[in-house]
Order: sequence, then structure tokens, then C-alpha cells
Amino acid sequence: MSILTVYFLSNICILGDTKFAQEPLSITAVIGESVSLQCLVDGPMEKDPYMVQWVKGNLALGFPPLTNSRYTQIIGPRNYSLQIDDVQLSDEDEFECQITPVGLRSKVSILDFRKILDTKFCI
Repeated sequence: MSILTVYFLSNICILGDTKFAQEPLSITAVIGESVSLQCLVDGPMEKDPYMVQWVKGNLALGFPPLTNSRYTQIIGPRNYSLQIDDVQLSDEDEFECQITPVGLRSKVSILDFRKILDTKFCI
């Protein structure tokens, strides 16, 4: 019993030092391009697919591999960024990176779209 308690307290201490080294920034994208939302984590940890989870709007995207084939999450040990390929209008939303074992949530980043003007002229 006391060995388990010491081990448990040791894990809390290690995870307690975990924090964001870089939180995602808002991005303006063009439909069809690829974008990367950065999420870098500091702390003594190993590569863990369950360390970070991304949220889009109010919906958790889950843990890798993600169900949306255009979304790819890098799996640590420090970099847990989210890559979105072939960006579509349906990707426009708020995104958040969460360090799940310690309950930390990044600031919200917004993925929105650059308006491209039609450059055709009629004479």
C-alpha cells in the first residue's frame, strides 16, 4: 500500500511540472492548403499518445489516430501539434490543446479563412 502511494505521489510531482512551452496561435488559412496548430509541452515525460488531446469547438477530437483523415496529431514527447491538410470551410472553428493528465487547457486559437477576391476583370 505505501509503495503504491509513493509511486502515485511521484507521478503527481512529475506531471505537476508539465506545462505549455508554446500554445497554438490563431491562423488564417486558404481553402486547400495545409496548416499546423502548434502545441509544445515542457516537462519530464515520455512519448505518450494520451498526453495531449485537441478540441475543435466544444468537441474533443480524441486521441491519435484521429478519425478525420485530414487531421494528424504529432505524438510527442514534446511536440503535440495538430496538422490539418486540405483545409475546408468546415474546419473553421476554435481549437484548443489540452494536456489531459494535469487538466491544462491552452488558450483558444481560431482557424478562419482569408477572403480571396476574384481577379477576373470584364472590359
